[in-house]
Amino acid sequence: MASPAAHAKDRGSSSALAVRRHEHLFFSGMAVLLLATVFVGFAPTYYLAGMVPAPDPSRLTLPSGIIRVHAVVSTIWMLLFATQVSLVAARRVHLHRRLGVLGLLAVCAMFVTGLLAGTDTLARNVPPGRAELLYIVNVSMVVVFAVLMAFAYRMRNTPPAHKRLVLVANIALLFAPLIRFPTALLYLDIPAATRASYLYLLPVILYDFWSVRRIHPATLWSSAFLVFVYEVRVPVAETAAWHAFAAWMRSHAL
Repeated sequence: MASPAAHAKDRGSSSALAVRRHEHLFFSGMAVLLLATVFVGFAPTYYLAGMVPAPDPSRLTLPSGIIRVHAVVSTIWMLLFATQVSLVAARRVHLHRRLGVLGLLAVCAMFVTGLLAGTDTLARNVPPGRAELLYIVNVSMVVVFAVLMAFAYRMRNTPPAHKRLVLVANIALLFAPLIRFPTALLYLDIPAATRASYLYLLPVILYDFWSVRRIHPATLWSSAFLVFVYEVRVPVAETAAWHAFAAWMRSHAL
């Protein structure tokens, strides 16, 4: 007959397996949710352009070459993100780590093309009269993403923190598809799209309370960092210093 210690060990092993199974389901589900958000947001103007009507085509501008490059890079990144989550869920961690090098290159490409795309919209005065605001929105988005991914890479040997940082980093990018959502509540509305992106942090916080009975430190500080940057960027965009910087960038981009 097995000893009480053996029974306790078996219960502990079963509990750990259950936690890992729920963890895989949660992060896989979030990856699907993020992919769906990106697809819906960009479907009228990119993925299904010409097949579905845009909410207000008169307010859109034709994408430039760098915008198209950034769109391709962003699509590759999101697919790679979903693949990496799937590999962990399938317990192919060794392959997940081998693809990490490709992921690092993709993050760098996202950062560079994101900044170039943002500067391109500024140079083209998109949207007219509010180009400086959209520029700081675009810049802050890719900077928050890059900073969180840098910390995620640093924490790659601490899986609970690593996966939360990667998830919040990708949530930081959701402003771009949300502001293109085919609904009057979000379409081309910078404050509304910003607040809507915060809603994606709620499942992460709730999962933390359910799984570890508290907000995981990685979730707490990364979410706080995201919200802080996104909330201060609008007041900063109204300063003379930012307008001077934007004018300098526009002059060098033309």
